[in-house]
Amino acid sequence: WMGRHAARWGVEFRERMTRGYFTLDYLPEPLRLQDAPGVRYVPLRYIPYNGRAVVPDWLLTPPERPRVCLTLGTSATERQGGYSVPVKDILESLADLDAEIVATLPDAERAHLGTLPPNVRPIGFTPLEPLARTCSAVINHGGWGTFLGVASLGVPQIVVPTWFDNVLPARRLEALGAGVHIPPERADGSRVRGALTRLLNEPAPTGAARRLRTQMESSPSPNTIASRMESLVADHRTR
Repeated sequence: WMGRHAARWGVEFRERMTRGYFTLDYLPEPLRLQDAPGVRYVPLRYIPYNGRAVVPDWLLTPPERPRVCLTLGTSATERQGGYSVPVKDILESLADLDAEIVATLPDAERAHLGTLPPNVRPIGFTPLEPLARTCSAVINHGGWGTFLGVASLGVPQIVVPTWFDNVLPARRLEALGAGVHIPPERADGSRVRGALTRLLNEPAPTGAARRLRTQMESSPSPNTIASRMESLVADHRTR
């Protein structure tokens, strides 16, 4: 299949194409996976982008108390038939916290949850970047866009990984002190509440999350890396 793609650009398939000559890597050093032998890694700053959407008016006003976002992505409902964690149990466990819980859920999920605690604001799709920017913590599924988007804002996270490739970065985040990793089979209301209480009440997780943000910001921006990519491509094209 790589041969077909190569043919579109007028080149013949070579074994080297399976590994490439360089890899753009937007993971900061503390979260980076083990480098593959013989592959050149080029650091790139992660830039959050959630597509075109209207930011609701209430997001433009700073919250009066700590705000927490619960977002579990769209893949679980679109591809797996539902969430792998007890959403209602988690939301009810947070009922007496002095915090605003913003739960981003598809219409079908919101419909069958029934009555929710007064401190829960259930909403549909909302751009994550402006929402997470106002939050003291984010509970999420570890999807790459969500995970890195929240990390780039310096907000601590509770990560309940949905897919196998989300587990390792969640563990790395926890090792840095910038969040908590909870396997989905253990993500009940009590455990999530305990983790969230710690993130909200202890300064260390927020400090660690902000240090991670600083490390992410130190990577070259896409604008900066564009000219370097031209040089790399030109160099390897002549080989």
